[in-house]
Amino acid sequence: MASNAVASRLFEETTALFHTKDNQYPSAHAGAALVEDWLNFLKEVDNTGTLSTWLEELRTQLLNNHPDPDRIEEIMFTLAEQTSQLSQGANVQEDTAAKLEQVATALRQVNQES
Repeated sequence: MASNAVASRLFEETTALFHTKDNQYPSAHAGAALVEDWLNFLKEVDNTGTLSTWLEELRTQLLNNHPDPDRIEEIMFTLAEQTSQLSQGANVQEDTAAKLEQVATALRQVNQES
């Protein structure tokens, strides 16, 4: 079973990553490391296969020597939409739903700024 402590840490790290004071985002490798943490966590969560597939694609782009900015934008948009849909699931606790929406909003904001 997925740990609530791990989930809380990942939510905090993800939202902090996108809420920098000077709009300086982390290196591609730092982003890929966070994606890897999410992928490891999601192995323990049911019904997240599609989300994991998109995260794997994002990780691949981030680690690519010549990432495709348009593809990254598309992936981020899709991840935002899927995260938002996940937050509305019947078995999602209210606190978790709010955190998922924060992540979805952060993903959308990054796309709008790019």
